[in-house]
Amino acid sequence: MPLGLTEAVHSCILHNSRAEKEQASDFRSADVRRPYMFKYTAYFEKDVLVKRPYIEKEWCERVVSRREYVEEQADGRFRFWGRIAEYGDRYLRVVTLEDQKTILNAFFDRDFEGGS
Repeated sequence: MPLGLTEAVHSCILHNSRAEKEQASDFRSADVRRPYMFKYTAYFEKDVLVKRPYIEKEWCERVVSRREYVEEQADGRFRFWGRIAEYGDRYLRVVTLEDQKTILNAFFDRDFEGGS
C-alpha cells in the first residue's frame, strides 16, 4: 500500500533511503491540490462577521489565495484586495496577520481603484 505524503516524508527523514526519498518526491510533485489552511482571529469571528454578515469566509480566502493586490502594512500585517463578482464586482479588502494565513478583518473598500 503506498504511503501518504506525511508518512513518506517522515519515513524518508527517519530512514534516509534513496527509494523512500524518490517516493516522497513523487508525492510532492504530483498535481494534488491541498486546500490552503486559513485561520481566523476571535475579532474576525465575533465582530467582523457579525457586523458584516454579507461577507463570506470563502471570499476572504479567495482574495488572499489569489494575491491580486497585496500591500504590507507598517505593523507587519498584510492587506489583500480582490474583486468579488458575487457582490457587484466590488473590491474586498482582507487584512491578515504577519503569517498571511490568519484573517483579521475584511470589508468592501469603496476607495480602492484596482491598484492604479
